[in-house]
Amino acid sequence: MHDQTLKEEIEEFYNYLQGTIRFDQLSIPSNNYDLMLDITVTADLQIAWSYYYVCHDARCLFWLETYDASYMISERLGVKSPAHVKHRLEALYWNHWSLFPAVFNDRRVPLDAYDELMGILLYGCVESSTLPYDDDTMRRMIQLVQGAKGTPVCVKKKRIADL
Repeated sequence: MHDQTLKEEIEEFYNYLQGTIRFDQLSIPSNNYDLMLDITVTADLQIAWSYYYVCHDARCLFWLETYDASYMISERLGVKSPAHVKHRLEALYWNHWSLFPAVFNDRRVPLDAYDELMGILLYGCVESSTLPYDDDTMRRMIQLVQGAKGTPVCVKKKRIADL
């Protein structure tokens, strides 16, 4: 990070969250997670911290404290019942994946997600009226998913000395 002030603010924010975990004796439900930190400057020139955790095992977002996520799970976004909340959080999880597909070396999409996706694609081939793709596009998608299963999302970076 090139901006030293921003670097120090991010480190202070991270240390605050770590302190919250220790002080409140919280535990992260899995070791398979990402932490997303964001720092913005408000209209009145105050620094605002925001964050979320991404649990890859449960495929959802979570926070350390009670969080008002009503704007993320509103009826306007299709969330009309409590049963929809899990689906919305999973959609936000996959949105995180699309924004940050390669966080570290050898990161993989969970294997059960491939099986789930394959089931959706195969169902789409049988009941083609539910998806907006023709048969050739569906076959290509199936081949891509079959080829990608178990493949790392990113390639290990080589050190300059190895080039």
